[in-house]
Amino acid sequence: MPAEWTFYIFGGLAAVFMGFAKTGMPGTSVLAVALMAQAFRHNAELSVGAMLPILLVGDVVAVVCYWRHTSWSRLGRLFPAVSIGLAIGFGVLHVIEGNELRPVLGLLVALMFIAELLRRRFNSGRVPQGRVFTSGVGVLAGFGTMAGNAAGPVMTLYLLTQELPKDRFMGTCAVFFFTVNVIKVVPYTLEG
Repeated sequence: MPAEWTFYIFGGLAAVFMGFAKTGMPGTSVLAVALMAQAFRHNAELSVGAMLPILLVGDVVAVVCYWRHTSWSRLGRLFPAVSIGLAIGFGVLHVIEGNELRPVLGLLVALMFIAELLRRRFNSGRVPQGRVFTSGVGVLAGFGTMAGNAAGPVMTLYLLTQELPKDRFMGTCAVFFFTVNVIKVVPYTLEG
């Protein structure tokens, strides 16, 4: 199979799975990140930037539908730590070139898989909600989204611990991801 066909197959599947993730299907964002990295197997760093337009299209649709239901106070508590994670993630992208990013993406996929397992484990139980937990989630979500578009499971875990009604959950997720993805446009552009 010609290389360009594998690019379109893996890239197309990544877009489909990211679409599933945007509808709330757990775990599919992790698969989308891995598939996009495979689509750009000769330069994994490009896979991170190529996913951003796909994410933004989904984010715009979600924000239009759910922005009225956003929990602004929860986002306000989360964003200082998210900013730190974004800065760390940008630093990693700035230092690491091309396929040197593959191990970082692999680590992110593993961490997101663990977060998904934790989400399932604690779905019916209590998870800590204090400042340390919120800060840790924020840094991990910021780093995960900047370095590999892989913050979905962490944010899902965090927002489930907040016991939000469905619409508030969706609105808060939509505004969070739209905001961080818009923020990422400039650093990704600077990195080429």
